[in-house]
Amino acid sequence: MLKWIIVLSVFGINLTIDQVSKSLARLHLEYLVSTSYFSDFLRIIYVENTGVALSFGSDWSPMVRFLLFNVLVLIILIVLIVYLIRTFHEQTTLKLIAFSLILSGGVGNLIDRFMREGAVTDFLNVGFGTFRTAIFNWADFCVTTGLLILLALSIIETIRLRRQENPA
Repeated sequence: MLKWIIVLSVFGINLTIDQVSKSLARLHLEYLVSTSYFSDFLRIIYVENTGVALSFGSDWSPMVRFLLFNVLVLIILIVLIVYLIRTFHEQTTLKLIAFSLILSGGVGNLIDRFMREGAVTDFLNVGFGTFRTAIFNWADFCVTTGLLILLALSIIETIRLRRQENPA
């Protein structure tokens, strides 16, 4: 029961942060006007992205973007939900948190795409000097964080299994 509470809380809190922050960005930020904070580590710059990371695919036809960024993402999210429901009790809490982050980010950006004619609201940019991220949003942060957690857990598990196979 506690795992379900954690999973639903992580999902709900992050989806709420994503949707509220995007709404505030649309309401209070001017399109393509950049404001810098923390010695230019953080830039706030409002854009509507019809593509994915680095605006990849933004020049594709609206139908191709809809099929790939809406329909395909929706199918992937449904498959992930079914997988999680079927394997829920086998998963560690940390893995479930990672999946919750991925799901909340995926759903957050999917809501944007369906409600905003295929565009996602992006407004965050971090970096030092010329080394900077793409402009992103909270949903992107959640998906990336969830994937990094799963990658780290996979590496740790691989190392653990190799040590068991080849004890020193």
